[in-house]
Amino acid sequence: MTKNSARNWFFIGSFACMIIFFGLTIHTMTTIPAYTNSDKLTAEVVAGKKVWEKYNCVGCHTLIGEGSYYAPELKDIYSQKGPDFMRAFLKDPVKVWYGSAEAARGQRKMPNFGLSDQEIAHLVAFFEWVDKIDTHNWPPRPQHGTAQAASAAAGMTAADPQVAQGEALVQAKACTACHKIKGVGGAIGPDLDGVSQRLDLETLQQRLVNPKAVNPESVMPNFGFSEPEVDAIMAYLKTL
Repeated sequence: MTKNSARNWFFIGSFACMIIFFGLTIHTMTTIPAYTNSDKLTAEVVAGKKVWEKYNCVGCHTLIGEGSYYAPELKDIYSQKGPDFMRAFLKDPVKVWYGSAEAARGQRKMPNFGLSDQEIAHLVAFFEWVDKIDTHNWPPRPQHGTAQAASAAAGMTAADPQVAQGEALVQAKACTACHKIKGVGGAIGPDLDGVSQRLDLETLQQRLVNPKAVNPESVMPNFGFSEPEVDAIMAYLKTL
């Protein structure tokens, strides 16, 4: 290759890279609104962001991976827990999470900031908006109880699709944030091991359909499960 041809290839390659770079930049800028949900930025959402900043929530939590790692990531908290649970938790975190101050003694816990009802409403609106941002599954989440789930899955056969669907729903809704399954999970709700033996099936089904119909004080979110989804979760719970 001569010096002139090498120089020409350098300029052609550089020009081609510049075209590709500008093309990708334009594509990114034109698709950002669709991914970021920016057209849904209401005054209430903006006010919720200000509440988030006022109480320095990133001092403990991450949001879309940004912040501290002391407390959970909150990107999908709205779809995981629902607005009713969030309002109750923000009003009195210790009561909702541990049941009482005595039970929370010595435990890591969120302080009660004394948020007003309006501040809580704004925060819930903010989290609902953040929940709808398409981050392409970022940040990645830890899979609680992976070893136990793998062990249970190993015992399944192709004849158990309903059980597999139920387990997938339990994982998707992050039920172990409140309940223990095979020793792994939270302590807000009851341990789910053997729950189908402790409760009659009609009561268990009703708890999945409408938790407050069974217990008006329940903080369990109503996930709006369809009838086939309830049947699948019931099938899975019977295996625990």
